[in-house]
Amino acid sequence: MAVLGRPQGLFSLHHSDRCVGSWFSKSDVIDILGVLEVDLAGIPFKKIDGIDAIDERDLQKHWYSGAISNAPPSKIGTSTISLDEIILAKFIKVAYPKVIVEQQVPWRKRRIDLRVTLDRESKLIEFCGPSHFTSTGYGQPADPRLRKREAEMFFGIECVIWPYWIQRCTRNVHALFDQNVEGFGALWRTNSHFGSFMFENSAELIEQLTDRFKASRGGYGYFYGPNTRGRTNPEHPIVRRIRENKADLAILLPRGYMMAERWLPS
Repeated sequence: MAVLGRPQGLFSLHHSDRCVGSWFSKSDVIDILGVLEVDLAGIPFKKIDGIDAIDERDLQKHWYSGAISNAPPSKIGTSTISLDEIILAKFIKVAYPKVIVEQQVPWRKRRIDLRVTLDRESKLIEFCGPSHFTSTGYGQPADPRLRKREAEMFFGIECVIWPYWIQRCTRNVHALFDQNVEGFGALWRTNSHFGSFMFENSAELIEQLTDRFKASRGGYGYFYGPNTRGRTNPEHPIVRRIRENKADLAILLPRGYMMAERWLPS
């Protein structure tokens, strides 16, 4: 099964707290990749709500293939950069214009996705997509908290795991540096659900990673949409499938959960 399902919702770089989605406007692509409109001449955009837009998955494919002129490199050394990493780096700069962002920071024989420094305070950020939590062709994943601890011991600063269910938005960037900020979670197209996570303590893992952003807000049901917490958050298709008895409710419940209502949409 593909990691991501069909694209839903129109993303907006400068209104990211409200707009959850997989379709990226041409103007946002230009801003995120630092290219000109002419550099996107060969890239197929579609009209979404009257706006020229492209699915983020297709955008990454074109970027990886070298089809976007003057785009940043998709590799640093032997490390491949994900589009999520590029988007996060841009969000951080939108939220804090004076911040210093370093990508693919060397760490022994490995690399950390991002190191961000604001007013002499530095943090590491590791983006963890679905493959960090579910079984893949490469075997069972390692608990990302182990990598967090190792990185913190080596660098001597906090390493924040940014899991894929934490919304890509400036509010969550502010939550990195301000413990009073409540962030947002969002699930709108992934095919990797909490119930398929491989860890026996999956519920505890999800809670800990989400708590760093104060994003659970009393429960995880609002992650699934629609239109939650003042956002244009598309309803995840799994909700309809469960209502129609085409999917099992257990797919949303992680191993080790205590109260089902904390994890389910209303």
